[in-house]
Amino acid sequence: MDVSIGDEIKDGFKKTESWVKSNLAFVQEMESFYKQRSLIEREYAEKLTKLAQESLQKTTKLGPTLSVGDEPTITPGSLECASVVAWKEVLIQCENIAREKMKLSGKFDSYVAQGLSKLAIKYSGIKDRWKQFDDDLKSTRDKHYNDMTVNKKAYDSACEAMESQRAKSLK
Repeated sequence: MDVSIGDEIKDGFKKTESWVKSNLAFVQEMESFYKQRSLIEREYAEKLTKLAQESLQKTTKLGPTLSVGDEPTITPGSLECASVVAWKEVLIQCENIAREKMKLSGKFDSYVAQGLSKLAIKYSGIKDRWKQFDDDLKSTRDKHYNDMTVNKKAYDSACEAMESQRAKSLK
């Protein structure tokens, strides 16, 4: 009967390490997504702000003309066209949306993307320590296998010598 150490417990480190690497790559992909999304949200907010401000300036210039006409028969005073008021409100809401988008962009970058980055760094470090531990275990195992082989040879030769002495003494 041939006894071997390690026949029952298989080494699953390579499969586990591959799985961990895949998951770390996925976390890094999510980080990249949120960084890109943050940039898109920021660009969108900047463009929306610029558009709303330009439109608001144009509306402000055209306001009196739209309210009382080119040749007013009454003074413009506080009279303002309802459509101009509604349009200014739409533009103000656009500016508010742009500010919210800018905040969202900052939160994507500072909370989500950086959090994922920290997570990836942390688990990459843990994975490296696992790899080092696995390497240490394998070198210790190989050393013990070598010691066992040397000791088995010495034991086998001692047994042969004892058997040959016993065979001589029986003759």
